[in-house]
Amino acid sequence: MTKRILTGSGHISGENLLVTGDGPVELREGRKRRAFRLGIACSELVRYGLDMTKRSRFIRASTDIVVSDYS
Repeated sequence: MTKRILTGSGHISGENLLVTGDGPVELREGRKRRAFRLGIACSELVRYGLDMTKRSRFIRASTDIVVSDYS
């Protein structure tokens, strides 16, 4: 979905986009288009707190900011 939005929006440049996600795919797609990327590294088991595995993936994907959850 993110890739379709980014490639189909001819009038929006990457510098004007914020891509959020809890997986590395959408964040990598945002990086390709120079969007600002916010990774949500929340534990899917308990729905709060930091998931260190996701955090590591986001760091490898060059995510701009990684947060644990919205609380």
